Amino acid sequence: MRIRGLICIAVGLMLTVAAACAEEVTVAANVLGPEGPLFVDGNLYYVAWTSGTLSKWDGKTTTVLNSLPGCSHNGLAFTKQKTFLLACTDEHGAILELDMKGKQLRRWDADDKGSKFDGGINDIVVTAGGGAYATVFGPYQSVPTAVAGRILYLAPGGRQWVEVANDLNYANGIGISPDQKTLYVSETVGNCILKFAVNGDGSLGQRANFALLNHLTPNKSDSWWLGPDSIKIDGRGNIYVAQSWADYMRSFLSGAFGLDFPAWMATDLQTVAKDPALRALAPTLATPLGTLVIGFNLPAALVVAALTVLLVIGVRESARANAAMVILKPVGVPDFGMG
Repeated sequence: MRIRGLICIAVGLMLTVAAACAEEVTVAANVLGPEGPLFVDGNLYYVAWTSGTLSKWDGKTTTVLNSLPGCSHNGLAFTKQKTFLLACTDEHGAILELDMKGKQLRRWDADDKGSKFDGGINDIVVTAGGGAYATVFGPYQSVPTAVAGRILYLAPGGRQWVEVANDLNYANGIGISPDQKTLYVSETVGNCILKFAVNGDGSLGQRANFALLNHLTPNKSDSWWLGPDSIKIDGRGNIYVAQSWADYMRSFLSGAFGLDFPAWMATDLQTVAKDPALRALAPTLATPLGTLVIGFNLPAALVVAALTVLLVIGVRESARANAAMVILKPVGVPDFGMG
């Protein structure tokens, strides 16, 4: 039974890995902070907040369409006019409208009341009717105490963004349901997904909690910025939320086995470098080129190592079982020789 169980597990894992390999292919590597992928007319468009760029991949080559210092390109949306709305997540914040070649057509630095986008614009979604919603993240603080996130709305054909919701605990990803009746917004520090009823004029009605994610990041004080991030909604209304799974694994290992990993050991290097709280906890390495911050996702490495060991054991046991069957096969075959 032990051999059979290991063989079944190994085969299942190998089939899973094979399926994953068949479905997942890296098309663009070494992207510094990828965000907002869009597939338009056979081309992949994406932004990178670290390098501050908008790029296009046509299936063979990658072309940088827009580069703007001080923007920190983040969310990306495609309008009915075949233009891009791009979120600048730099602390001063801005929303850009670009043509498909990356040329800037319009720029907004404040809403219709003159309120600046403090903390940066994080994400943008375009509605079926041609309007658009955007999230204002809120001013960064090492220990966030200001609940200053906002949601903005640009009416179809409109010239100014209007605030339609406020008091969000660091508004991040945003998406709208296929029937256009519900708007979903993630609160990174609030550790939840909110939902709003969408009125006919684009204003927002009833506000409610849609999903509380405390079980994913139970101890927010370790790093306030490990929480729900981008949101994507497919045609069936399924919601996909980017979330730090390593922090969940870290909390599970701590509660189940008493194994505690520092936050910088359960987070990728880019996040550690971006988050001052994590950067302050992480060790550094002095080099001739400067000081390097160390970040390493140990839980992810452990999972990969465990799967590798299990596959090796499964293959070994499978080989032994096959050898035993080859030896035993003649014994189990009746002799039907002619008498």
